[in-house]
Amino acid sequence: MLRSRGGAVVADAAEISLDGAALLAIRRAYDRLPDVRDERVRELRRRVSEGKYYIPTEEIVEKILGRLTVDSMI
Repeated sequence: MLRSRGGAVVADAAEISLDGAALLAIRRAYDRLPDVRDERVRELRRRVSEGKYYIPTEEIVEKILGRLTVDSMI
């Protein structure tokens, strides 16, 4: 859009920074990813059914506490 400012014609402009453009590209790539990674789900199901799925208790506790910390900040 052109407008006059003190006798001079000024054009409105918008500029996306390189960071903004990169973020947009990442977001678009993310949006194309499937919600569920089928291969990962199959592998986890197999491991659970074979009794080979194990997560150390410490990792579970860390994830729970980390999530509680994030939730309390929001």
